Amino acid sequence: MRRDCETHVILGHQERDPARTRPCLFIDIVGYSKLSINDQHAAVEQLNQVGRASAQFQRAKAAGRLLKIPTGDGMALVFYASPDAAAHCAVEISRALKES
Repeated sequence: MRRDCETHVILGHQERDPARTRPCLFIDIVGYSKLSINDQHAAVEQLNQVGRASAQFQRAKAAGRLLKIPTGDGMALVFYASPDAAAHCAVEISRALKES
C-alpha cells in the first residue's frame, strides 16, 4: 500500500514509515551523582569515546543514519538503519566498557 511515498507493511510486519518509531539506545552512568566532578567528566568522556568507537555507531554515522542526543550523564542514540542496530551497539559498548 503506498501513500505519500510511505510504505506500510501490515499484519505484524515492521512498518516502514519515516515518522514512526526508531530503534533507540539509552545509556546512563549508574552512580554518576556520587562521583567527584573530575570523575564525572572522566566517566562521560570514556562513555563518549567507547560509544563513538563502536562499529554500529561508526556505520550508522557514516551512512548519515544516526542521531546522538547527549543526556548529561549518558546519551541516547537513535538508529535510522537496521532495527537491531541499537541492540548490537549496546552489546559492543558493554563489552568495551568491561574490558577497560
